[in-house]
Amino acid sequence: MSYTITKAKSDLQGILHGTSVNKVTNILSVFNRAARQVLEDVDPQETKRKAQITTALFDQVYDYTAPSDLKGNKVIDIRPQINRTSADVFSQNYSANFDIFKTTDDGLLQIEFNEGIKTLRAKKDLTGFILVNDADSLTGNGTWAGTNDATSLTTDTLTHVSGSGSVKFNVSGATTTATLTNSTFTAVDLSGHEDEATEFFWLFIPSGTVITSVNLKWGSSSGNTWDRTVTAAFSGAFQTGWNQLGFAWNGATETGTPVSTAVDFLQVTIVYDGDVHTALRIDGFSSNLGQIFDIVYYSKFLFEDGTSGTWKEEASDDADLLNLDTESFNLFLFKSAEFASQQIEQLKDDTGYFANQYKMALNKYKGMYKSEIIRPQNTYYRM
Repeated sequence: MSYTITKAKSDLQGILHGTSVNKVTNILSVFNRAARQVLEDVDPQETKRKAQITTALFDQVYDYTAPSDLKGNKVIDIRPQINRTSADVFSQNYSANFDIFKTTDDGLLQIEFNEGIKTLRAKKDLTGFILVNDADSLTGNGTWAGTNDATSLTTDTLTHVSGSGSVKFNVSGATTTATLTNSTFTAVDLSGHEDEATEFFWLFIPSGTVITSVNLKWGSSSGNTWDRTVTAAFSGAFQTGWNQLGFAWNGATETGTPVSTAVDFLQVTIVYDGDVHTALRIDGFSSNLGQIFDIVYYSKFLFEDGTSGTWKEEASDDADLLNLDTESFNLFLFKSAEFASQQIEQLKDDTGYFANQYKMALNKYKGMYKSEIIRPQNTYYRM
């Protein structure tokens, strides 16, 4: 059954001995506080959602955009859309555990928070990874050259993501564009990836606010390329340090007649703030075929817009709906009554009664519907 805010007001008025809800200051605020408390105390079955992970999952790619309404780390399942096997099972880990074992273990999951941004971290062994250019050194596989504001290119064997090194460079601040090009590396056959894969590489920046956009060109010569521009890292906003960038081949701009069987041209163009910056780096250019996975989770959005049907975190109109059914609606109602009675002088003695009714309803609901989340765990030792 769909309950509206109007219905909640009517029911609330009934259990408040007929006292008008108009006596409650900002009744919608009371409802929103009650919703937050219910969601803190229990995982209502009606708040389960299934969504496709924004991008496919990729081999050797670990950071993805989390659903905007994911409640904390309340992930229930991650699964391929088709042909699931017994190997397609994920375990949720704490941060250090995930980071230590992400290169060796399969089926790892972690929800990471960084400066208010929530990231889905997932490790799944998949096929479809092709190394295009490791960028381990300035001249190891072809020669990297800097133009526009890119200067002082060197090999950095200390700071790198993979392999034995990275290509380090500065930006001069003369304009706002820096370009790095390698047109002499060994050709790679990407014909099985054309229009299907995502092209990745790593970019190290001194601050997340330095970069405006990054363009990647790949192809068989400077006049025969595909290219695409991104304004954020693959998993979200640019951040200080290493950022993995992803460029979907499907929809990329095609110039000339690039040949996917012999890709031997890469060019990175960085648009930045125009100030002098040192020790930027590039590393690990790859092409990667992904696999589509769904994520099942508990949502922190307890309301639904009565007009558009969009789920949302707070109620703002009497026509809004509650994402609760018969068994869970009373949880919301009793908690709302507890908060509302605190504001009404003649009902303050009822506050404890409503709190007790809520507690009993909560215990009963938890007994009927156990939370299905994948609980985080740590590995303390290994045989």
